[in-house]
Amino acid sequence: EIFKLSLIIHSTLFKIHPSLNKIMLYFHEVTALLTKLELSVEWITPYGLNITQRYAKFTSYPITSMIGGGRRRKVLLSKLALNSNKEPIINIIKQKNALVPNFIHSMDASNIVILIKKIKENFDFNIITIHDCFGSHANNVEILSQLVKESFIIIYGKKDCIDKFHEHVLNNIKATYRLHSDEKTVISKDGKLYKIPEKPKIGDMDLEEQLRNSHYFLI
Repeated sequence: EIFKLSLIIHSTLFKIHPSLNKIMLYFHEVTALLTKLELSVEWITPYGLNITQRYAKFTSYPITSMIGGGRRRKVLLSKLALNSNKEPIINIIKQKNALVPNFIHSMDASNIVILIKKIKENFDFNIITIHDCFGSHANNVEILSQLVKESFIIIYGKKDCIDKFHEHVLNNIKATYRLHSDEKTVISKDGKLYKIPEKPKIGDMDLEEQLRNSHYFLI
């Protein structure tokens, strides 16, 4: 039942906001490209924290140990899978599945830092946060709601977070590989050409206006 509910939510969300599918596809294509180039996925959060995502593959191997009275037991252990250069092999599946959640979590973490800084500098009341949930005493809830919106506007109002992510991806690639002048193709060390994913187009919604005047953004 939970799985069926998740499918309903997923299909409804992507039907109402079709551009989300393009954004998801973009992140997956970026992950695939960077993995082929043996590069980590890196970005900088709105608050300036450098993030590096690099999940490695592991291989399993058995060992036999002696347990009380000479009984033999087999134990399965894991170790890093290494390539021919003795470097850890990147796990493409984990890289792909983890990027979007990790990126969003990093945005939410920045929102919390920006929010707390605003409160400490201008109001100085206590709050609690769990991921993207916020709480405070009843007399502070109205101003807290407004400050959360303002923090989100700082992060998403200009709709440039994907632009900044894409720029960081290009800089990461340029540090090791050569790009064509149009910055649409990268040349690998063995001469192969890989297409760089195009940034998805963002809708024309006025996020600043919508966020600031939303009645149901924070309840």
